[in-house]
Amino acid sequence: MTNGTVLRALDISAVSEVREKYNLPDNEIPILLFVGQQSWKKNILRIVESCAILKKDGLRFRLVFAGRGPDENSIKAKIRQHGLEESTVFTGHISDTRELDALYSIATLFLFPSIYDNAPMVLREAANMGTPGVLVRGTCAAEVIQDGINGLLSDDASDDYASAIKKALTDKDLLERISAGAKATIPQPWDGPIMNSVLERYRNLVGHN
Repeated sequence: MTNGTVLRALDISAVSEVREKYNLPDNEIPILLFVGQQSWKKNILRIVESCAILKKDGLRFRLVFAGRGPDENSIKAKIRQHGLEESTVFTGHISDTRELDALYSIATLFLFPSIYDNAPMVLREAANMGTPGVLVRGTCAAEVIQDGINGLLSDDASDDYASAIKKALTDKDLLERISAGAKATIPQPWDGPIMNSVLERYRNLVGHN
């Protein structure tokens, strides 16, 4: 069963506030965003290692982690180990949906290599703001992704994940296509087909009992 999302409109005034608050660059430097629990079980190592590869390849970017979690300190240590501290921002927990939506909207790509999550709501929230995701092929989280149409898929390997990111950052037409595709196909409101499907399943279960 998929998750829905609240189809909120972006508060434009929040965009400049978020850029100033977290010292985020203008559109000349891509922003790579992860939103979620700061835990290694989210496959965050894949993000760190991939970004280290991108840096060696000479790509400029700002990596943003939004959220808190039990492994935050060790993730920061890994960031330092790979020399990414000057390119990385940790926002901490964001409870203001206005601020979070603005962060989604200015991100170039939403990085979500988790092989643990099922129908992640953050992927849908990012897509609602027109930000496409980069996910691991064959995972539950990636079930809504059509590679090159509404997002990008890679193997669960840092070099391949980095290659997928680089592909989007260096191909403007591809990035525009998957951004539009993500917004058009991934977010679904809770009311409508999702709730109808839930009700139908419960009716079937009750009928079988």
